[in-house]
Amino acid sequence: MHNGYNYNKSNSVRSRFTLAHELGHYFIDSHRLGLKLGILEPHPSKIDKVQFDRIEKEADYFAACLLMPEESFQRDLWNRKNFSFDVINDLSKEYHVSKTACALRFAEIGNHPIKIVYAESGIVKWQKNSQGFPFWNLLNDKKVPEGLVMADYFKNKKISIENPEEIFAVDCFEGVKSEDSRRVFYEHCLVYENCALSIIWED
Repeated sequence: MHNGYNYNKSNSVRSRFTLAHELGHYFIDSHRLGLKLGILEPHPSKIDKVQFDRIEKEADYFAACLLMPEESFQRDLWNRKNFSFDVINDLSKEYHVSKTACALRFAEIGNHPIKIVYAESGIVKWQKNSQGFPFWNLLNDKKVPEGLVMADYFKNKKISIENPEEIFAVDCFEGVKSEDSRRVFYEHCLVYENCALSIIWED
């Protein structure tokens, strides 16, 4: 759907994922036939945005499966009984993918429940939960909850956040019962310019 592949940096994590994504458009029958027959247009302004988002997510999923096959990815988790951000960091290097792509794949097929939150300028753009993560929604509709580390980043514009920090369920999530109000989670926040992506988990 895009023509953004950069052959000058053909071994970068971004270009590898982009190439795998484009292969998804080719190998997914409905994408290839839709483009060939003119049913789908390779530009979001030419087709319904919901349909465009769906086919882009399908191509992303194809790319993730191609670059991080389920069997080998899960095999690499067998010796990692405890989750930490190091798991995502190490696997992203091993599979030569971005930390974001690796975290999303882990959320789908990993061995520990995590939550991923992505925000721009203090506004949550999307979030993804592993099966089994205890709290589905964040506090607030779109604004990053004050209890998250990423909220501090958007306030203070720290250049980097090196280590995971403790956060409390009651300060971050909807539907927290009184007995869970001091339940502790960990958040590792990755920042870039005015964007932040947090990976959240519980021991």
